[in-house]
This record gives sequence, structure tokens and C-alpha cells, in this order.
Amino acid sequence: MGMNKYDSPRRLPPVFFLGGVTIFVIAAVVAVAIGAARSGSKSDRPLVDAPAEVATRRVSGTTLVERGESVRAQFAQPGQHGGVGIEAMAPSYAPAVALLEVFMEGQDEPRRLTTFFTGAGQLAVPRSSVYGAQRAEVVLDQGHRFEVVRIIADAPEADLALLSVNLPSALMRGLQAAFLEPLPGESLLMIGPADQPGIENPVHPTAMVEVERVRVVDQTVRIEVASELPAWALGAPLLNDRGRLGGYVARDAQGGTRIYGGERLLRLEALPGVTFEQWKEGVSVESTRPPPETEDLWAEIRALPRPEGFGQSPKEFGGFEVRPAKLERTEAGLRVDDRFEVRGSGTETDPYVVPWVMLMSASETFNPARGQLVLPERVTMLDGQWVRFEGNVAIPFADRFVRELLLMQHPWDGCCLGVPPTPYDAIEVALAEPTSERPQFAALVGRFRVDPFVRGQWLYGMYLLESAKLGRPEGAEGN
Repeated sequence: MGMNKYDSPRRLPPVFFLGGVTIFVIAAVVAVAIGAARSGSKSDRPLVDAPAEVATRRVSGTTLVERGESVRAQFAQPGQHGGVGIEAMAPSYAPAVALLEVFMEGQDEPRRLTTFFTGAGQLAVPRSSVYGAQRAEVVLDQGHRFEVVRIIADAPEADLALLSVNLPSALMRGLQAAFLEPLPGESLLMIGPADQPGIENPVHPTAMVEVERVRVVDQTVRIEVASELPAWALGAPLLNDRGRLGGYVARDAQGGTRIYGGERLLRLEALPGVTFEQWKEGVSVESTRPPPETEDLWAEIRALPRPEGFGQSPKEFGGFEVRPAKLERTEAGLRVDDRFEVRGSGTETDPYVVPWVMLMSASETFNPARGQLVLPERVTMLDGQWVRFEGNVAIPFADRFVRELLLMQHPWDGCCLGVPPTPYDAIEVALAEPTSERPQFAALVGRFRVDPFVRGQWLYGMYLLESAKLGRPEGAEGN
């Protein structure tokens, strides 16, 4: 770590690791396209080798040619779904939709409503349905239940709240919000929670609605549709024909059902947040916004007592300035910056178990593209420690025995729900011994390294795991 931060030798960054896969896929797509062009003209062939009524249908029920007068439709002609239509693609998006059970004081039965994921462990719900609750649980397709930890964003004007759930990476899915509101005449696909969570192939109810009118009121987009909404609609997402979140169902001031534009989620900033108990007592989510970064604030944090085993907070790491962390001992391990729970002691026999969101939080102060060059101590303190992670694994195709791989928070599958890794949620792994195993999801224990790989204004890589060993995730058979 004594080298210049721009000259540190590194393995290829994650973007190059996955580049070969991407080039292969692009080449295959181009080859298929050339073959299709030689065997028939565009005028008399469907977009894909599917029945004509499927291949040419759009969600509105009209053909691609009939919608050609719309500029937006023209840009969408290639189709996110190969011309098959959003209805046929609904099962791919459905894992992001779940059931939320809200437990209110004095009520024996929980209030049940639809919720959907917008990112790693982040649930979007109607604010009016969860405010005042004692607690809440999300129920996934597989029947797994997870407790809501905190309320991390609050938008009363759009009846929207964002909830935080500690969710294993293997189960994470998220919908991407559309930048533009839908147009009148456009159709949206509504998806509800699984009818019977826990069965082998759970079915999600769906409904198509046609946009009748779009208005902007108090800086929120309000969407009116031509048909009545189903009983399960409250909290449900609505997807446009490109698979993006065009709206969600919530309440208006009079308690009636209303559809708000999905773009509101793009302006929603996740904060450290409050518990349900604090929310009921009047503590606002906004009050948890971290104070501005100043030397005075850092001095206050550095003056706080440090747990045994932790010396004075460093002011520099690898040539970058360091923001000090607030550390407290807990029965399980550490509480960091009043936000993150870390289990273990950092040894090989008792490694730290670190949440992915803690690694990702480095982007709050360290983002070279934005001129932010301060590393948080909550990340740098892990350097040299033994750490355990569970995540999705990308392994090179060519080698029978591999010694290097990429560990990621999200599955990188290249389809609609695939989320390419960033330097903050991907770890370059060097195994202690070569392996022929090719798990898609695994646990890895190794010595953690924080080594920002910066070229110019770009950050290509951030984290390494050395002398690592493959293991089974928690709860896996055989543990």
C-alpha cells in the first residue's frame, strides 16, 4: 500500500473480466442478425422466430407498424424483449415483486399489500400503509420472510416510502424506474405478489391497464387509467413496454387509489433512516441525513472513545484522505457509524461478516469521477482483516481449474434483471488453492484488501480478497 495510488500493480479490473463474455454475446447477436437479413426481408418477417401474433404484438394490442407514428415507439422498435411483448416477459420481472405484511398495534391480523424491490434490499411501498406500524415483514416467492429493518426514505406528497431489508444477495432483484412518464394511450403491465409464496412455481397475478391521462401536480406525476384496478393493486408496480417502472399504485389524500409516476423513485434519496418505533414517535427520516463533511465533524468523531483493539483513526490511506468512523462494540461484533452491523472479530477463525451495503457506502465520499477522494474508515479498517462474504460468482470459462474469480453482490446474467457490477459491489478474488468447482452463489473467506485502482478520473476496481477459500452460504444444505 506504499505505492503511488496511480501506479499500483493490479489484476485486470472487473470490467475487463466480464468484457470477454460481453464481446462473445455481441458477436453471436450480430451473426444471428446477418443470417436473418440474408434469409428474408424486414417487411415480411417477424422480429423473432415466434408465431406472428406474438412477434408483432405490442402491449397495446396494436402492431409495431401501427404504433410507428410515435417517436418514442420508433426508438423502442428493436424491443427490449425481442418483439415478444411485456406480457410474455412478466415472469422475468415478477421476482422483484413481493408481499408485505404490516403489523399494526391492536390488530391480530397483519395488513397485506404488494411491494417491489428498487435495489439491493430496498422496498418501495405506499407510505400510508406502513406509517404507524409496529413492524413489517416481506414475504418472497420462495416463502422466505425477512424483517424490515428501517424506513430510509419518505415522500408523503407521492404516498411513497422506501424500506430497508437485510436480504441475501442470491435473492436480490430490483426494478429500474423509467426517466419519462408514460403517454396517453400507452399500456402498462401491473404485477402483484405471488398467490402462494413457497410453492415450487408461484404464480403472480398480472393486469394490463391503458393510460388515459397524465398530469403533473405538486411536482408529482399522476396517471389516470381507463379501467378499474384489481383488489391486489395497492403497492403494485406498473411496467412499460421496455420493462421499466412507469408507475406504482398508492393512496391519495382522500384515501382513494391513485397511480403515481415511477420517476419519483429516481428523486428519492436513501438515508440512514429510522426504525418503526422512532417513526411513530415523530422522528423524521430526513433528520438522519448525515451532517456535511467538515474537519470539525471529523475531529469530533476522532475524539470519541475507540473499542479495544482499535487505535487512533488514520488520516490517510494509500495516498487518500480518510473519513473517521464511529465504532462501538456489540455482542456480535461491531456497530459502525450508527448504520452497519458487523459480526465477528476479523481473524481467520472468526472473520468479519460485512454487509454489502457497507462496502457500497464508500461511494458516498470516494468517487473520483465526481472529484470525491475521501475513503471512509468503515471500509479501510477492513484492510488486512479476515472477512467472509456471500455473493454471486463469475468464473472464467476457458480454464478447468481456476484460481481467480469475481465475487459480486448481484447476479450478472445479462438479461432484463441483470445488474453489471460496480467497483463498490464487486470483489476480485484470488483463491488459496485452484478449484474445479463452478458455483453460481457461494461464501468466500479470505484476507481483505482495499486497493482503489484509479486511472485519471475513473475508478476501475476497489476491493480484493486474497488466500480465499470457497464455502457454503448460510442455510445451505450440508452446512
